[in-house]
Amino acid sequence: MKNKLMLTLLSAVMSLSLVIPASAAPFIPGMGSYDYEEYNNDPTTAIWMAVPKNTINSTFWGDIDHFYDHDYYNLESVGTMKHSVYFWPNDNQRYAVEVYEYLEYIQGNKTPVISRLFTDGRADTISFYPKSGTKYIVKVKGLSLQKNPPEVYHLALFHW
Repeated sequence: MKNKLMLTLLSAVMSLSLVIPASAAPFIPGMGSYDYEEYNNDPTTAIWMAVPKNTINSTFWGDIDHFYDHDYYNLESVGTMKHSVYFWPNDNQRYAVEVYEYLEYIQGNKTPVISRLFTDGRADTISFYPKSGTKYIVKVKGLSLQKNPPEVYHLALFHW
């Protein structure tokens, strides 16, 4: 009877381990992200947005899937004309969109050139006048996120 109970228990544990997905493991800060857009989780490996004149250029869909997930997008200014970052959070949670000078951010200066808090789910832009030939980081982060799974946000860059 004791062997039959052990065999049943062992079978149950092994079956359970096959059912639990790997993403059910707890998130550990600094160990990466479980989101599907891992290319933008670090400013040094994030994609570079092209900056053509007088047009909308690169548009992106993304999500913030946990408190520690920050999405980064990089751009290099070709002039000093106004740059506008369009952000549509698509839900009523709190997000921050921040723009930093790339080199300063990488070297540890975390003071944004401009930042904005989005709390009501409405689309809007933040604008800044860049230094010519300067690289910038656009950072999207969630604050006190409640929804699981998260809503997808829309991000675009305009250069005037």
